[in-house]
Amino acid sequence: MKPLYSSEGTNSLPTWLQRSTSTPYCASALKLLSERENIRAAAREESRPREETHHGSRRRRNFGPEVIDHYSVETGAHPDQIHKNRYYMVEPYDRSRVVVGCADGEASGAGGQSCGRYLNASWVKERYGRKWWIANQAPLPSTAHAFLSVILQPSTFPPTSLENKTNDMGRIRTVVQLTKNTEGGRTKAHPYFPDQVGQSLVLRPEDGHDAPALKSTLVEVKTHDDALCIESTIAVYQYGEDTGKPILFRHLLYHAWPDHGVPSRRDQPALLNFARLVDTLNKTPLSADIISSNDTPSDPPIMVGCSAGIGRTGTFIAISSILRAFGLINPTTLNNSHQELVMPFKSPLGPIPQEFADDMVVEEVDSLREQRPGMVQQDQQILFVYEILTSAFKRH
Repeated sequence: MKPLYSSEGTNSLPTWLQRSTSTPYCASALKLLSERENIRAAAREESRPREETHHGSRRRRNFGPEVIDHYSVETGAHPDQIHKNRYYMVEPYDRSRVVVGCADGEASGAGGQSCGRYLNASWVKERYGRKWWIANQAPLPSTAHAFLSVILQPSTFPPTSLENKTNDMGRIRTVVQLTKNTEGGRTKAHPYFPDQVGQSLVLRPEDGHDAPALKSTLVEVKTHDDALCIESTIAVYQYGEDTGKPILFRHLLYHAWPDHGVPSRRDQPALLNFARLVDTLNKTPLSADIISSNDTPSDPPIMVGCSAGIGRTGTFIAISSILRAFGLINPTTLNNSHQELVMPFKSPLGPIPQEFADDMVVEEVDSLREQRPGMVQQDQQILFVYEILTSAFKRH
């Protein structure tokens, strides 16, 4: 399958990527993205429950109800849920949040179904690569059970408000972690599987939920030195039913990405290798998976997170999307790469100004921020996307 976009030759860069070498151009691009995200942040603030606002009251003076509803984080900011958020004021949008079904495989959806469970995670679709991801904060001890329950669902779909359920996306089989559990002496992610092969952890549901406890067992560990990756295979059982067939998934840790920063220039080739490895392994069924009748491996959504699930997470998705669009990562098998470019939302902020309309980094970052607050959090991370794409084109 041919890529949707072309770099006009193996030794040339897209025009918009050439412009990224201009300091004034980059400054203008960063300013635009910041201004648009600041508007979203102000709308999010107006959606918060009264006790969660800075001034003790919710004043809806700057935006109409449609805009506030579009950028609402009311569910995640609710007093019943805030203890499930790793960081203050980092919550998913209501319209794109992952609503966790029961461990028996009840599908997730959107909104506030009574059977659903809250998880700080968002459905995110690549603007250019078209692939679906679940962007999530690193699970807390109180949310690890809900996190694994997403993986236990036989098939996981975005809510129908974002995309029609036309493809059997299959069970989640890949989890990407872009942070070490501990960085600089601070806990960035809590483990939800053991670090020794053959050992197990028992994970119980959060208070108020009566689902069976889960047991996670580390089955196998591999290292991919060229991708700075540790690949772990995890088996998940309902606790007390170890004789049944476990659900297996791969956990892929990239261990060279500092918090609030970017990988070193020396590690850029490894990150590109890691992006390709993630794509390849996600399309490779585990032994417990059933391949579809046409013998084409499915390409289920990938769960990806760092600590908050916005900075490194958004940066990695942006890189993967644009690499995929140019054929530097294989296209997703769930979509025709030549279909009309349609995103699952229309931004109340309107389109990107014409000056940047062909800049795939600006468009991708803005699109990701429409789906999960604060994605590609740091200016340094946005500039890194330009830098590593330039490196990828020159190496191709």
